[in-house]
Amino acid sequence: MNQVNQDSIIETLAESEETIGRLYQAYASRFPEYNELWMGLADQEKNHAAWIRNLGEKVHAGQVFLQADRFKVPAIRTFINHTEKEIETTKNPALKSINALSVAFYIEDSLIERKYFEVFESDSTELKKLLQDLAKATKTHATKIKTEWDKERQRTGKK
Repeated sequence: MNQVNQDSIIETLAESEETIGRLYQAYASRFPEYNELWMGLADQEKNHAAWIRNLGEKVHAGQVFLQADRFKVPAIRTFINHTEKEIETTKNPALKSINALSVAFYIEDSLIERKYFEVFESDSTELKKLLQDLAKATKTHATKIKTEWDKERQRTGKK
């Protein structure tokens, strides 16, 4: 695979994490009662982007192999565009916190289901741990969001 394509995949993956973080920041502004949850998740998404860029450096150094056929840049761009549309929906006064929690859970669960971080492979124990940490953090995000979604559903009496 050529270097330009690898760089494009890595940067687009990092950008997708940053976009998710911006969505969570928008949710924090829109739903101050959940500020701690949303800002905590947003900060972690920024960290994920940095981790991905760090992995990109490891790809350049030949320490990590990038499975380019796992993700195509246009598909990641579609995901980013969808997330940006969700950021716009935070301006809608009819948006409820349960809807924000649902969207966030869908995003995090999709990353888990699609094995998002398996785009990278490495024999390095250190890098394998980093990839596992990314996957674990995503699962933790999904669990936190689902817990809050359940609470919100009970609070509002929705079934």
